[in-house]
Amino acid sequence: MRRTVSVLAVLALLAVPLGLARPAAVAAAGTITVETKERGSEGPALHACYSVADLTESGGFNGGVGGACDGDDGAADGRTVVNLKLPCSPCRVSQGLPDKPDGRPTDYLPEPPQTGAEGQTFTFRNFLKPYLVVTTLDARTGQRVEGACIAVVDVDRGGGAFAGCDGTLVNGSGDQDGQRNGKIQTTRLHNTGNYRVDQKSPPPPGYVLGASVDAAADPAQTGEFEAVTVTVPPAPRIVIKTVDVKTGKRLPGACYAIVDKSHGGGLGTHCDGQLSGTGFGDQDGVKNGVVVTKPLPVGHTYLIDQTTAPRGYRLQAADREVTTVAGKNAPATFKNRPKG
Repeated sequence: MRRTVSVLAVLALLAVPLGLARPAAVAAAGTITVETKERGSEGPALHACYSVADLTESGGFNGGVGGACDGDDGAADGRTVVNLKLPCSPCRVSQGLPDKPDGRPTDYLPEPPQTGAEGQTFTFRNFLKPYLVVTTLDARTGQRVEGACIAVVDVDRGGGAFAGCDGTLVNGSGDQDGQRNGKIQTTRLHNTGNYRVDQKSPPPPGYVLGASVDAAADPAQTGEFEAVTVTVPPAPRIVIKTVDVKTGKRLPGACYAIVDKSHGGGLGTHCDGQLSGTGFGDQDGVKNGVVVTKPLPVGHTYLIDQTTAPRGYRLQAADREVTTVAGKNAPATFKNRPKG
């Protein structure tokens, strides 16, 4: 009887199609390891995150099968191990670059996804975001000028990307080198592409704002930056010479009243060689037949009247009129006749 049952059981099993006899075993999911490196230094680039998707053989998408971030294992070291929930064949690994743990933006530009197999070690090499080093030069002499302020505008996407003044660094924002040295180092820009550097008020003492400058920011490797030069025109001054009408020899000691004809008000009286304690008066402070005013705004028209003639000379009655231009001094010459 036992023999008969055994034969019947065997016959029943053979009657079932082979593919339905028992569910196929599911392969155990594995891991994917990702190394993240900084281009140029080849050191670790920290805090990247990765997600893994399963692709069909035809390249279609079968869904996400795992994800992890650098530091999930307790050590932010540029090495990330993703434990897969399900197998993937092939596997697409995509990179994400969240803000740093302190809330500041990542230093890196994202890399495109990579495709490979389970158990494989993928290496992502990230470019650093670009930044600018803006040097301010005197438009007349070419010498470096301290104290400028700038704003950087993202031309491609619109909006401001950076603003700061030479030597001013507050809570991680502003000039990144923190030194008043005629160079402004921006924070890392969010994107590559085209930018415009605008000069902003206040201009450096003794200067007026200069023209904007365009800059192209490319992906950066370690230590690389985009160098930009802007020029600032010296603020104009009025320079008054007093000379003998015949010989052209300079005559010391004259005084002049200066009035702003175009915008109202005045600069007061300037006497050759006299500089007041408040910074007004003859700026060279030397009694030499030349009166120099303080830096003045651009585009103003001034009337100059000689109020005191040099000793032994007649007063020059005719006024002079000058208009200030950026980067240039406004000259005026008074020719006096001797008395007698």
